[in-house]
Amino acid sequence: RRRRRRRRRRRRTNTISNNNTVMDDLIEAYYGEIYGMSFFQTFLDLYPHQSSHQSREHPDTNELWSHLVEIETTVAQRIADYLISQQLGFDPALSENHDHRRREMRAKGVQDANKWIHLEYKELAKTLRDWIRPFETKYRAWKQFHVSGRNNEQQHPEVLQVWDVIAAHETALLECWERECQGEESGLPILQAFLRSDFVKEQS
Repeated sequence: RRRRRRRRRRRRTNTISNNNTVMDDLIEAYYGEIYGMSFFQTFLDLYPHQSSHQSREHPDTNELWSHLVEIETTVAQRIADYLISQQLGFDPALSENHDHRRREMRAKGVQDANKWIHLEYKELAKTLRDWIRPFETKYRAWKQFHVSGRNNEQQHPEVLQVWDVIAAHETALLECWERECQGEESGLPILQAFLRSDFVKEQS
């Protein structure tokens, strides 16, 4: 009997967001963007100086990093604006707990970026593509879970728009690095298209 109970518990914990509310997942997504801002900012600040070969092959790489930072910043702000509007006590600017978590995620972003900062560009592009892929899957699954109503929560159109932006931005990041891995075209236009997209502007 004990073994059966343990197995059932494992199956429940493996389901996506089963025990989380939409706000729980939005808050986690917000801190993921804070991490991403710091992660890509580290590459923007340091990576061109690590490999002259990389900068010759990809003259727009600095612009690529800066667009990645802009996307992470934009999505983080969209999530924060929505959470603050719900008056649930979430305000990173006023909450000491949230400020601590934000500083923690920024530090982790720098630390993780420094693990790959030495890689040549082709290897880095493949590493980032493979690293982003499970996050893209995760965010699309979160969107589907909350939009479908399987969490038994009543969803407002505003939060559904936020989930659209969250899922779409991660897809844009993945497609960007897939294109960079192919080596024939820059992934920058994919990032630019995301920032120009109507559903991002609607959130502005």
